[in-house]
Amino acid sequence: MQKNKVLVCFLQDVSGSMDDNGRSPQKWAETASGFRVFVDSLKADPDVEYLLSLTLFNTVADNRFVAQPLRTIDSNYMSWVKPQGGTALYDSLGETIQRNEVAAGLVDKVIYVVVTDGEENASRTWTKETLHSVVDGKLNGGKTTFQYLGAQPETWDEAAKIGIVAGSTVKYDVNNVVGAYAAFSEGINNFSKSAELSCRNITHSYTSADTLRNSGLEFDTTAKVDQP
Repeated sequence: MQKNKVLVCFLQDVSGSMDDNGRSPQKWAETASGFRVFVDSLKADPDVEYLLSLTLFNTVADNRFVAQPLRTIDSNYMSWVKPQGGTALYDSLGETIQRNEVAAGLVDKVIYVVVTDGEENASRTWTKETLHSVVDGKLNGGKTTFQYLGAQPETWDEAAKIGIVAGSTVKYDVNNVVGAYAAFSEGINNFSKSAELSCRNITHSYTSADTLRNSGLEFDTTAKVDQP
């Protein structure tokens, strides 16, 4: 049976608030541990061929990897990162989409994962309007899925500004990042093996109830959830 080839574009907020500017380094340690769980979970699934693009963003977008085979990625990578600066979310997602255009055309599915604990405050090139238009185009293309994880109360409003619907958006607990990352990595693995090419509610639909109970994730209860 031929494996699905899936490109995961992971965008991680590394602004100063991710470790409270050094006052709470354990907050970033939790994020680094969550990323390790995420990568190891995807590596452990033999039924999907994953490529990973990694973008770290604070005041600027830093594309660390573009469509690199997941097996070559060190799952401890985030342990070496030092959070600082602001939150250029729009620039980060816009540039990541552009940099992955070629690779996206060579895979079966594309999944963008955005993790942030704050609101956009530093983009200089992309606006919410221009980004919204690009996100709409990707969704209409039929093989792109977005997953937005925010820690702030305004999570759903912030995601909606750029075209990511409520079903694709969850609020995570900064004290249980490992549980959150475990939940959406399970969802990504299950979705990646499915016949569905895109999904508007990947974590809710493809993660088991037991895993979700331990994840600390909050969903918009008004969002329509499709069953796979």
